[in-house]
Amino acid sequence: MHPDFCIFLLIISLGMAASVLFKKLTLLAAITGGILSCCIYAGAGFSGITLMAVFFLLGVLVTSWKMNQKIAEGLAESQKGKRTAAQVFANAVPPL
Repeated sequence: MHPDFCIFLLIISLGMAASVLFKKLTLLAAITGGILSCCIYAGAGFSGITLMAVFFLLGVLVTSWKMNQKIAEGLAESQKGKRTAAQVFANAVPPL
């Protein structure tokens, strides 16, 4: 196995675990994200993974921003921003 791919797997595995631990993704969503990350890495390498990570982190920040206010106003999502596998898939796969 190529050393770069081993580094990629380590980074993605840690990101998946952190996402579930901090309740940003369901377990199935993290697994879906890991599989899609492998596809993105195969096609675009580390630059593609970097873009995906920035997109995910910005999404987490925007969703979490003023969460208490969103809850108080009844605007928060039912899972308080925790993403499902379908949402992960929809964000990673381009429309046909």
